[in-house]
Amino acid sequence: LLGKRAGCLVGHIESGCRSYNIFSPFPEEISRLIVFQLADLYFCSDETAVKNLIRYKGDKINLGANTMLDGVRYAIQYSSQTRFEFQNKPYGIVSIHRFENIFTNRLTRHILPLLKQIARTRRLILTLHPTTRERLTALGLFDELANHSNLVLHERFNFVDWINVCNGADFVITDGGSNQQELSYLGVPTLLLRNETESPEGLGRNVILSKFDDELITSFVEHPERYRKMPALGDAFPSEKIVQKICKLQLPL
Repeated sequence: LLGKRAGCLVGHIESGCRSYNIFSPFPEEISRLIVFQLADLYFCSDETAVKNLIRYKGDKINLGANTMLDGVRYAIQYSSQTRFEFQNKPYGIVSIHRFENIFTNRLTRHILPLLKQIARTRRLILTLHPTTRERLTALGLFDELANHSNLVLHERFNFVDWINVCNGADFVITDGGSNQQELSYLGVPTLLLRNETESPEGLGRNVILSKFDDELITSFVEHPERYRKMPALGDAFPSEKIVQKICKLQLPL
């Protein structure tokens, strides 16, 4: 909005993603609909995203992949520099931070009991997003989890370390859309703790949309190796395409 008010061209990266449910994911789906109205350049990850924007004016550019692919390529160059003590034994990574998961009773009634059940047989590394830490503390649950013998609470990783600890994990349980995209390129077995996702990356391949179905979740956790795929780094360079497009505009500095 500020860009439009200032008379600038507005570019929207990761444009065209839709869940077609304005309350899921919340508030991202609403934010996208607003930005669609304001954007001049729509940088889309695939042709489906382009088609989702057919009713909007502006230039739609199919990048051939999500820009997260470039980030993953960058991070894995430094895999030898990422080493944590917990990596000496098999582990699964958990990252839960979405509003609908940590600020509703779903956290205490479903998610935490699920993690405790999994931790009976598998070691879990729980990433502490600031909001997740605050919520667990407010509910008086932080110390209980911190003292669990098979749960490791770990401060949020920087991007390079995050990609590499995920790449070395037996599986990842997450509710993050960006995580879904990153892990789709890595091919790591991924359980997405959401009812809906606006991103197609990895679905039906290595990413399982749980919809909080107990049978589906149990099947994944018991045999995550079934969902491991070869890395899919491809030959698309979406960030480079964005730069090239902007340079062609010859905008005044």
